[in-house]
Amino acid sequence: MEAIPFGIYMQSVSGFAPTNGTRHDPGMDYTRANIDHLRGRRSVKQVGEESGVGQSWLQRYMNPDKASGIQKANAEKVRKLAKYFSETVDRLTGVDLSAHAGTGQSQPVTLAPDMLSTAVRIAQLARDASIDPMDDETFVQVLSEAIQWVGSRKPGEEIGVADGLREVTAAIRQRR
Repeated sequence: MEAIPFGIYMQSVSGFAPTNGTRHDPGMDYTRANIDHLRGRRSVKQVGEESGVGQSWLQRYMNPDKASGIQKANAEKVRKLAKYFSETVDRLTGVDLSAHAGTGQSQPVTLAPDMLSTAVRIAQLARDASIDPMDDETFVQVLSEAIQWVGSRKPGEEIGVADGLREVTAAIRQRR
């Protein structure tokens, strides 16, 4: 049996409304706003090229009302953009990420597991290299700095643990 290619959210004697599987709610279309928010000062060209979706496609998608505009995103391109921004597809398409804008972060603190483990490794190395024993509160501060440093790297940029350790310890010294 083949699946029906649309969903039915309202049915009555007079008819039904097809919805392609989900009920459309204009307030739930966060994808364009989130891309605009997450790209920050980066140009559409830079984001398009670095993410692999292409500048032309991204420009057309971000301007859906133009004659050449794209109304609905390609799922593969959305996956590439989510990966580029270190977000999940669900968060990129269904959550207002600009709500986190007042926190001083350029984007929400969500790191890929490998990036998070790098931040933890940097913090552990800082603790091990410390002359004085590091209490839990100080370790949390070091880990927080490491997460911020790792999160500030460009997607796909190689992250050197030694560079991270150097940057994190320098940042902590400046705060003292």
